[in-house]
Amino acid sequence: MGLSVAKPGTPVLLQRSDADIFAATLAGRYAQGVDNPKLAAQAWARAFFRRTSDLELYDRATAANFEVGNLGIVVRMAKLVAPDARPPKAVLALAIEALGQGRYQDVVRALEGQKFSPSLTQFANHLRAYALLGQGQGSKAYDLASQVTSISELEDAGLMSRALILVRAKRHQEAVALFEKARSLEQDSPAGLRFYSELLLSVGQRDKADALLVPLAGRGTVKASAFTGALARVRAGEKGNLAIDVQDHVAIGLLTLVEAMQDSRPPTETSDLLFLLAFLHPTSDEVSAALGQHLASHGYDELAEPYLARVSSVSPDFVATRTELAWLVYARDSKQALLEARGLAAKYPSSFG
Repeated sequence: MGLSVAKPGTPVLLQRSDADIFAATLAGRYAQGVDNPKLAAQAWARAFFRRTSDLELYDRATAANFEVGNLGIVVRMAKLVAPDARPPKAVLALAIEALGQGRYQDVVRALEGQKFSPSLTQFANHLRAYALLGQGQGSKAYDLASQVTSISELEDAGLMSRALILVRAKRHQEAVALFEKARSLEQDSPAGLRFYSELLLSVGQRDKADALLVPLAGRGTVKASAFTGALARVRAGEKGNLAIDVQDHVAIGLLTLVEAMQDSRPPTETSDLLFLLAFLHPTSDEVSAALGQHLASHGYDELAEPYLARVSSVSPDFVATRTELAWLVYARDSKQALLEARGLAAKYPSSFG
C-alpha cells in the first residue's frame, strides 16, 4: 500500500512531547494496576497537559482526578476543552467553582443545556437553585429545587435542602414543616438535623428542639456525640444561630441532599459529590467530616485521613472524626493511635467514643 514497515530492531524516534506523553500514560496505567489512584491522577493529568487536544487523555485524566478529589485540576482541564466535550461531572465542578466565587450567572451558563443522570440532574438543579438564591430570587430557587426526577426514591431526597432554601428566604415556618416532612420520610441527615435544632430555637420552639435531639444524642454511638453539644445548648437556654455565612449555608444545604441520596447511589458517586462540596467549601467542618467518614467506611483510608484531620475542635463532629482517625492510624502506628485515643478519652470522658 506504499507504506514501509520498520525492520525488527529498528529504533523508533519519538518527538520529545510524544515521549513525555508515552511515559506519563505508562505511569498512569502502572499506577492503576497497582491500585495507586493518586499517582494515576497525577500521571494522566501530566499526559493531558502535554496534549490538550487528545480527548481520550482528557477523559482518563478527568476520571482519575475526580476519584481522588483533585477538583482544581479537573476545572483547569475542563477550561481547555470545548464545552460539548466535557463530561457531566467536570461541568458540575465548573459550576461549583463559580458558585463558591459568587459568580451566579456563570453557574447557570455552565449547567445550561447539559444532560445528566437523574441523581446528578437533581444535584445540578439544587446548584442552580442556590445560585438563584444568591441573586435574591428565593421563590424561583425553591421552585427549581422542588422539581422531581424520574427516580422515585430520589423524589424526597431534597427536602432538607429545600428547607434550608426556605430558611435563607426567611420563610421559617414553612421550613419547619418541610424539616418535619423529611424526618417522617426518613430523608434526614446529621447536618440537616443539627441545623433544624437551631431553627427550632430561633422560632422559640425549645421543647421541640429538645425532643428532636434527645433520642439522637442517646443512641450510644460515636457519631451520636455530634448531637450532645446541640442538646446542651438547648438546655442552656441559648438562642438558635441561623446567621451562618452564605458559603456555609450552601454547603450544608447541598450536603443534606447528598446524604439523603447516598443509600440509593453507588458509593463512588457519593464520593464524587462530597468531593465537589469539599471543593466548594474547603474549610467546612460538616463537609470534611462527612467526606472523611464516607471514604474511611469504604476502605479509602489514605484519602480519608486529611479530611478527618481537617475537622476543627469546635465542631460537633470532632470526637467522631478523631476516633475514626485514630483507628486509621492504628493500622500503621499503634503507639501513636493509642496516644491519640487516650488524649480523647481524657478530654471527653463522657463520650461513647
